[in-house]
Amino acid sequence: MLSLSGIIVINASNHEKAEFFRYLVAGFSAVGTDLVTYWLCLGWIGPSPAKAASFLSACCVAYAMNKFYTFKAQSHSWIEISKFIGLYATTFLLNVAVNKGVIMLAPQLNPYLTPYAYQMGWLMATGVSTIVNYLGQKFWVFRKTNDSGPGSIDSQANG
Repeated sequence: MLSLSGIIVINASNHEKAEFFRYLVAGFSAVGTDLVTYWLCLGWIGPSPAKAASFLSACCVAYAMNKFYTFKAQSHSWIEISKFIGLYATTFLLNVAVNKGVIMLAPQLNPYLTPYAYQMGWLMATGVSTIVNYLGQKFWVFRKTNDSGPGSIDSQANG
């Protein structure tokens, strides 16, 4: 069972702890790619195109690192790529919704939280999307299977 309190994983096997650590390394690498790409492109193409380029670059890094490094997935599947894109699109929307919800609700729950609403929104949104992305990739996108089903690139190349 995974339980996150800070970055402490309780009741997890050594394999699961190592896998989660690799996920964090991949995540920090993707965030670093996002930041560097954004700042390199910002003055050249403007903020919105720079953010689009940095987000897409970070997604490519996240896919490659999580597939081969974190989850050590060996299959080559168009379905897997589609699942990854769907998961990231869903968690992007979840991230924005959680951020907005916390920003709106925090001051109503306690007026003393008002100056911290944006930081709390970012932190909660990032935490929720990180956990959902990890679980989605582990149990859905890069789930270990032993077949080369109809959606695999291997079966399309051979058939």
